[in-house]
Amino acid sequence: MKLGHITHKIKKGWERIRSGRIRHKIGSGYALAIGTGLAGSLIGLVVADYYQGQGIVQLADANIQAQLLVHFQVEIERAERLGVLLGTVVGDREASQLYQKKLDDNLVEIQTTQEELQTFITGNPAWLAISVDTFEPFLERYTQALVEYSDRIQQIINQPNIGLEEQHNQLRSLVLSERQRELDQLGATLDQILATAQQQARQAEVELENAQGLEKGIIIFSSLFAVAIAGWIALGTTEDIISPLEQLTDLAATVTEEENWQLRMPISTQDEIASLSKTLNALMERVHQRTDQLLEAKESAERANQAKSTFLAKMSHELRTPLHAILGFTQIMVKDNALTDKHQEQLQIIYSSSQHLLGLINDILDLSKIEAGKSELLPQDFNLLTFVHHLESMVEFKAKKKGLHLSMEVQENVPQSLYTDEQKLRQILLNLLSNAIKFTRQGNVSLTITVADQPDTLQFTVTDTGIGIASEELDQLFQPFEQTQSGKQSQEGTGLGLTISQQLVNLLGGVLSVSSEINQGSMFTFDLPLLPVSGEAEALSQVELKVTGIASTEKTYRILVVDDKWENREILRSLLTPLGFEVLEATQGEEALTLWEQETINLILTDIRMPVRDGYSMTVSIREREHERGLPHVPIIVTTASTFEEERQQMLAIGCNDLVHKPFLEAVILEKIAQYLELEYTYESESERDRLSDQSYDPLNDTEDYPLSQPPPLSSKNARSFLSDAMAQQPIEWIAALQKAATEADADLMLPLIDQLSTSQLQLRQQLVAWVDNFQFEAICEITEECILQESNQFIAR
Repeated sequence: MKLGHITHKIKKGWERIRSGRIRHKIGSGYALAIGTGLAGSLIGLVVADYYQGQGIVQLADANIQAQLLVHFQVEIERAERLGVLLGTVVGDREASQLYQKKLDDNLVEIQTTQEELQTFITGNPAWLAISVDTFEPFLERYTQALVEYSDRIQQIINQPNIGLEEQHNQLRSLVLSERQRELDQLGATLDQILATAQQQARQAEVELENAQGLEKGIIIFSSLFAVAIAGWIALGTTEDIISPLEQLTDLAATVTEEENWQLRMPISTQDEIASLSKTLNALMERVHQRTDQLLEAKESAERANQAKSTFLAKMSHELRTPLHAILGFTQIMVKDNALTDKHQEQLQIIYSSSQHLLGLINDILDLSKIEAGKSELLPQDFNLLTFVHHLESMVEFKAKKKGLHLSMEVQENVPQSLYTDEQKLRQILLNLLSNAIKFTRQGNVSLTITVADQPDTLQFTVTDTGIGIASEELDQLFQPFEQTQSGKQSQEGTGLGLTISQQLVNLLGGVLSVSSEINQGSMFTFDLPLLPVSGEAEALSQVELKVTGIASTEKTYRILVVDDKWENREILRSLLTPLGFEVLEATQGEEALTLWEQETINLILTDIRMPVRDGYSMTVSIREREHERGLPHVPIIVTTASTFEEERQQMLAIGCNDLVHKPFLEAVILEKIAQYLELEYTYESESERDRLSDQSYDPLNDTEDYPLSQPPPLSSKNARSFLSDAMAQQPIEWIAALQKAATEADADLMLPLIDQLSTSQLQLRQQLVAWVDNFQFEAICEITEECILQESNQFIAR
């Protein structure tokens, strides 16, 4: 019961230590370990001392026994010698008395030794030569025999009236008597007992040596055992501290890697680690709740973003659809020779206003695309000199109108061929240059392209001498829908141009910065990485003439126009019918399917959103029926007012061949039709086109007179007139459509129009791409307006 109670107490004490605080655990653990070590060592010493003491006691007993027996034997032998000497001095009274006295003293010593032996025997010694029952009678008998022997000798010597001879005879008889033989036997027994006692003494010495060796062994064992127990206690204490820390570390790593915020740390103690575990559990619970809230917020934001995208797509469609009708019919009406000059001017106002409105809409859509991460880079090789030449042509008219000096400088060490997104770079620079011209009343506007201090980096700098920007307005300069005070006074734009430019620069890998002083001007700077090009980009360009019809009249091309808006169908019918196409019309997809079943259709131009059956469903049905019947695919081109890439990808995925954005240019539609029907057009003047195709442009030449198809170098003063003449050679419908697309700032709409230009018109195409890609509708509006005005003046003259 006591041992069990002690064990229970020890167990409870250990549990209290383990459940205590870390400081208490460490202190108690090490105190217990040290105490155990000391206790073990002390116990070992005590046990070893005990065994050594036992050995010493046994050796002492053995030695005392041997010494007493030896002394007893010596005294007995002396007594026997004295008895013999008494026999030799018979007749010599003095000698006899002397020896008699010594014999008496000897007998007293023998009795004393006997008593000491008896006392030793009764003390329960560790060693005895023979048993106690035999030892004591033996000593008594031996002592008594000696006394009797001595008494007989004295009787013989002291007998009166006896002669010496008789005394000698009696003494000789005593020596040969039975008593003498008994003494001899007792002496032999004493010899054996003494030998045994001496052997026991030697054995006691050996056992003492063994006890001393055992003492060392016990001390070593107890010390090692104590160290082991102390180490076990220390390891247990350490484990109680380290194990929870390791679990805590593993839990934190698991939570971080798996993002499983529902995991929790088990708590089994009340120490600091338990407090840390509770805090971590509370933190993970809070993170879990916050994560759920963020997920809900993210889902809500995604839903809101989707709703925003849906709204923008719908609004884009709703806004661009009437603009398509306005701009489309404006292009058609401009070709009417019956219109007066005043009417032409009014049409131009309608057209320019519509383009401006479309540009504002496209600014908002551009920003939405950038913010949604849907604006992708399309890097390509291009010639920097040609790029700058087109750029200069696009802004030169506005600068000249305000009397500003416009300069474009490309340093000699700048490579002529670049690899980046040409469209976005053009849009950035046109935004910056247009802003510079807008807010500069007099002086200079310049673009400088240099190699930056950083390796493989180009620096673009747009500088003006305009009204400048106040320092307190610089922070909000790149914020969407924010305008400086001068911008508000101008009452132009949406406040998105610089925001879009900054985000496009970031997309290209640079940073747009500005420095400005009031009434001193502004300087916008950005750096772009100089990436390797695959080869020298082309720097040639040619001009195309107006399309007047289909080159081959042997075949009639039947085009099905599907749109629920009459004005949209009328625009396409008015553009295509004069060229020799047969146009069939359908107001929705179901009606279009019926016509496709009944008629031979060479190409379909369809809207997406229509009642009854939309463009998606109609396209899917046509492709399925073509597949079932083994029919060749009819080309299907989507004409839509939506500008979102997702819709384009969806239409291409279900089987449409291409997509053209509304409002579109005549040239874009004609190019797409020619591409998919594999036909060629006739032009207004075949001989003039052939003459222009045979000529080329060398930008390093600087001559006084330039053919129409050969643009002057960048430094030439005739650059603007060349572009105006080249543009004037294009069909008026195409020019009007280009002006409309530029006003809308819709790159997806304008690029297909420009793609209609043949390879002989590369420079004009590159110039227009520069305008369209950068949404610089004002420059395009000015040059196209000049061409339309020129056409109107010619009409009036006729």
